[in-house]
Amino acid sequence: MPRFITPRIAYTDQKIRDFAQLPVGWHYGEGKPPTQERIDQARTLNIGAALWGFEKTNAFPGIDGEIQVTVYHGNLCLELTLELDNSMTVVL
Repeated sequence: MPRFITPRIAYTDQKIRDFAQLPVGWHYGEGKPPTQERIDQARTLNIGAALWGFEKTNAFPGIDGEIQVTVYHGNLCLELTLELDNSMTVVL
């Protein structure tokens, strides 16, 4: 594994890949699994965060198939949400 990939980055990468296994209705009867394209985009963001020097990331599936990748550096937290229309919402 490349040196810039911390155990936390690797954990998040696996977590994102596991989103493909979410069944329809995964969230109390609602919820759609994300597309493979969205999963690939989220994995790219996660690895990109490691390349940019972030050592900690996390990811969360959205009810409609979106994915949020959070990246942390000290007290800084960025929430990067990959939306269904291929846009990205960024919250600092």
